[in-house]
Amino acid sequence: MNNRVFWMREIIIFICLALGAEAKLEGFYCDVFQDEGTQIGGSDMKKNCDYIGYTMEHLNISQNNSTNRKKQLEVIEKCDHDDNGYLLYPDNQPRFAIIYYHGGSMSHSRDLGEEGRKRIRTHYYNGGSQFGSCAGSYMLATYFRGRYQETYFRIWKGGMDGPNVSRTPINKIINASSPFIGYMDFKAGDVVKSVFHNNGGSVDTTEMPEGTRICAMHNSSSLKGYGAIWAWKDNDTTGRVLGITGHPEGNSSTDQKRYMGACMLYITDHLGKPKVKGTLSNGGIVEMTKGTKDDDPLRTKIGDKQYHHFTLECETAKNVEITVAGEEGYDFHVFVAKDTAAFRGNAEYADSSSGHAKKLTIPILESGKWYVGVKLNNTVSTSSGTLFPKYTGDLKMLNGISYTIEAKWEAVGIFAGKKEAIRNQFAVKLLTRNRVSIDVGDIVVSQLQVYNAQGRLCWTPEVSKKATQYTWRPKGAGMYIVRLVSGKDIFTRPLTIVK
Repeated sequence: MNNRVFWMREIIIFICLALGAEAKLEGFYCDVFQDEGTQIGGSDMKKNCDYIGYTMEHLNISQNNSTNRKKQLEVIEKCDHDDNGYLLYPDNQPRFAIIYYHGGSMSHSRDLGEEGRKRIRTHYYNGGSQFGSCAGSYMLATYFRGRYQETYFRIWKGGMDGPNVSRTPINKIINASSPFIGYMDFKAGDVVKSVFHNNGGSVDTTEMPEGTRICAMHNSSSLKGYGAIWAWKDNDTTGRVLGITGHPEGNSSTDQKRYMGACMLYITDHLGKPKVKGTLSNGGIVEMTKGTKDDDPLRTKIGDKQYHHFTLECETAKNVEITVAGEEGYDFHVFVAKDTAAFRGNAEYADSSSGHAKKLTIPILESGKWYVGVKLNNTVSTSSGTLFPKYTGDLKMLNGISYTIEAKWEAVGIFAGKKEAIRNQFAVKLLTRNRVSIDVGDIVVSQLQVYNAQGRLCWTPEVSKKATQYTWRPKGAGMYIVRLVSGKDIFTRPLTIVK
């Protein structure tokens, strides 16, 4: 995904807007949490989020007083109806994909206290990405002018140099090794003009921790040659953190909106790998009934719009049944994919109908590692609030909804050598949207079938010993499984047809 093409992104956004839909990252309640809390402030990020089709919610503290500081902690740390704040799900996974921090004073991180800072770090270490402008980039660092900062978030292990210029527009250049290349149509050497800079500091590229990426350089004033945007990621389970030394946010310039868009798309592509709750055994029931205070994230209830992920490891199996029983009154969805966490967008099998009870039946699963995704499709309602959107409706979801999940299947005999030979000949090719070629070579085919993602039989031809290829003409787009039976062996191939 790191080679994004700008015009493709624009087409996707146009389609989403035309359909009246919100573009949202899968597995999160909302895309961006805009932190304009105590002692920080700046331009509204809405135009930047709208530019790339992201949703956002805005914490906006206009006056720094004891009442507002308390309300800020209720949002970030905990409140009467949410045991660990709005940033996190009940199992401490990120509820927002991204957190953005404004400029101003680094005292904002001090105001959050150690418990508030703990929520911020948990968001990052459990897979959420974060970035900030000016003071926001300082707070994400660990050192200032070589001195350790106890009240910073201390996510990036590096440090910021002191500011050299104030209230000055500075040009930025995309350096040859920038990870922004390919995002928002940026190329090496592209210049972003007149990014406002107000004591935002810089990065000495000769003194960075290993693993730091420089995304853009200062290209004018006394800061020329220093890093303007840095980025960092600990490992594949954490998010990515990014610091912007200037203030491109909220600017109407197309180049500066692209600049901010590249920041968000880049750190979105480096969200943490989804955590797996466990492996489903044949006939075993897993109960997801714990709360945040139980400190048992592998068995904690599911939050609003959240996904929980499980694996199912089996040899070739038939009549696979995955049963989810959630609390009545809620909509649970189930998705299955091979070799990767299962979401709506990549599932080979799915049940996204309404209702709390689901039984997804799959005729055959080929040997391998399969992922099962469970989603709570409900969420809270929101209305305007003084400092933050007011959550209304069923607030119980903020502390999670209980469910159980069970998998059952029947084993199928395996003949390894023969199976490998057949697998090498069995191929499914999408020739056009309305024509699919199924190559079988010299395989002795007992039966050939095509099922949709819900397990319904869509097509089965009369097989012939002489046929080396079959042609299927699908009636519509969707996700399908082509199933071939040869003697006692069963083989499958996934197929996705887009509109």
